[in-house]
Amino acid sequence: MKRIFGAFTLALMGATLVSASGCKLVCKENEQKNGSECIGKSLTKFNGTEVSKTVDYQPGGTFSVSATYGNIKIQSGAPAGKVVVVFQPFDYEGYDEKDLATRQMNENLSLNVAEGANVNITAQRTGETTNGLGTSIVVQLPPEFDSSITIVNDGKGPLNEFDVDVSGVGASKSVNLTNHSDLGKCTVSGAASVVNTNVTCHREVTVTGVSDDVNISTEGAGMDDPSVVVRIASISGSAKGGTIEVTDQGSIDATFPASGDFSVHGSAPKGAVDVGAPPASCTATETSSVDKTVACGGGGPSYTVRTAGENGTVFLEGNVKLSYK
Repeated sequence: MKRIFGAFTLALMGATLVSASGCKLVCKENEQKNGSECIGKSLTKFNGTEVSKTVDYQPGGTFSVSATYGNIKIQSGAPAGKVVVVFQPFDYEGYDEKDLATRQMNENLSLNVAEGANVNITAQRTGETTNGLGTSIVVQLPPEFDSSITIVNDGKGPLNEFDVDVSGVGASKSVNLTNHSDLGKCTVSGAASVVNTNVTCHREVTVTGVSDDVNISTEGAGMDDPSVVVRIASISGSAKGGTIEVTDQGSIDATFPASGDFSVHGSAPKGAVDVGAPPASCTATETSSVDKTVACGGGGPSYTVRTAGENGTVFLEGNVKLSYK
């Protein structure tokens, strides 16, 4: 079973410590006591005023989002020729530090949208701030959107449950997503046009509707639910394949097309591999119950699906399940 341990993180302002468990420790020098005096405060999330920016969009370029701390959501819904970005600032500070939180949200967040052939969205901390300062980002894409998508969430903050959700891709061919948030999930609801998908995450990953090359890596979340759910819509002859893996604890549920040329190698050293009912054009071979291969058609692109998870007496955290649709 996967366990999450919180560690203290030194903030940038004075001798202030903010922990992953939701507590802030403020230390000040006390000359009378010839040392320092520390006070613990519970954290409160203070929300700031939303900032909305709309920029022009030109097909054929790149699209990127880089954030320090917060949720990131990409969806459709913008008017033709426009990208709409909404920043939602917040700050985790001590319960009685609303003034500090307000000042930091107003003065110490750099929120930028660079437009033109390439749309680059960035959210950064500036000056001396605590690590509770951040912003969630919601982006709406226009109907003609076809740019490659790159998203990075640094996840630098005390309460790290922030997710990255890509639910609108237009006609994009590439989605590259990295979420460093310790408890953050990653979701890509793609389209057949997306032929290159790369996701690096710490917790659950769901990727659906994409094609061809898929690479996913996560530590996993453990428990009984799959840590990775992937649905590959189609595989072309020009595809290379990819690797779908859980590096710590968690099972994988992977669906491949019911037709086409490709092979899948399932590996679950501490669990089991279930190859399901392969189509008539596929042949399943078994090295052992934890190592199996399914080759469809002429073989073609190769996929590796593996987990380091371990099945226990209560939770099944080390299985690979394959299906075809």
